Amino acid sequence: MRFNLIEFLFNSYLRGGTVSSQEQNLKNLGLTMLFGSIYDWVVAALTLLFPNFVTLFGVPYPKDLMYFRFGGLLMLVLPFFYLLGYIQTKRNIAVVPSAIIVRGIGFLFLTLHSLLLEESPFWALFGFADLLFGALHYCFLKRSGYTFRNALLGKSEKDVF
Repeated sequence: MRFNLIEFLFNSYLRGGTVSSQEQNLKNLGLTMLFGSIYDWVVAALTLLFPNFVTLFGVPYPKDLMYFRFGGLLMLVLPFFYLLGYIQTKRNIAVVPSAIIVRGIGFLFLTLHSLLLEESPFWALFGFADLLFGALHYCFLKRSGYTFRNALLGKSEKDVF
């Protein structure tokens, strides 16, 4: 589901039609998935093409670029799955809770790594970005009428037994 502002305005105001709250929240949910994908691709590009960017934040240059770039490769690949949640949000709703789980794991790993292993707080910033995207996904998932469990199973609220 793509959000088209002109179509939304036309349907809502010019023709007197309305977009349901659930539909609008699903569109917003899809947009959070898109913006999360774009963020991941930017970080992946920096990691793969310019690994020295981390030195700008007081982090030493990576000793083994293979592992550093492998992390960048994961950041490059994961957004393709997230895009399924943008392209057809309702049909691919199970992607959203999966993305929330991955974002939560990323937050925990990066933040705990930064705090407990006395690494640069720079890594915690990426963790908090994951937390932000995960929270946005979750908020719009709930506002769209889905529970986390049902969305993970690909069921709508009407499918509850």
